[in-house]
Amino acid sequence: MDRWLHGFVDWLEVFGGIHWVDRPTEHTWFVNLAVDRRSDSAGWLNPYDVLHAGTYIEPLSVSQGTWSDAVERTNADKEPGIDHLILRDARSALLTADYRKASVDASTALEVALAGAARNRLGDDAPTASVERLLKGVNGLMGLIDLVEALQIDVPVSRSMVQKRVAEPRNGVVHLGEAPTEAPVRAAIEVAQQVLLALSPLE
Repeated sequence: MDRWLHGFVDWLEVFGGIHWVDRPTEHTWFVNLAVDRRSDSAGWLNPYDVLHAGTYIEPLSVSQGTWSDAVERTNADKEPGIDHLILRDARSALLTADYRKASVDASTALEVALAGAARNRLGDDAPTASVERLLKGVNGLMGLIDLVEALQIDVPVSRSMVQKRVAEPRNGVVHLGEAPTEAPVRAAIEVAQQVLLALSPLE
């Protein structure tokens, strides 16, 4: 049960942007399927009413469609991609004002998505070992952007936007110990989100 539950919460967090400070456990978890239909005609499930465990941070509602999608994927033993889980961690860090972690996680999620797109494009035409060797030789986030552009993979944001909003703030954190503020971190997460939705859609 705990394995299913944590997989389900992963999907809810990835789909809906929910963040649990303290995750529910098998012993404290129960579901109230009552639907609050005051929000819209389709009805909404409010985590404060539905999941009576843990500590919740925005948003305060999850659509029935999101709930159903999370149940369906969990029952099928599917897991969100690691890039989406890392971006989920970036959003969680943003909500708890851990802006250094949020900046690094946003950049990491973007790198993982770009590497995955390059890996998929090259996979049928090159041995796996050669592809991994190529990716290991790429110089960071901007090197990955250059690689995917060379492979003619469409990226929904410009190279300059990635550099200004994601790479430079992340490098300031990692190399200079800078403490970013909320606004640039939020911008980095938004850029990463756009790329993940285009290159690494949730299935």
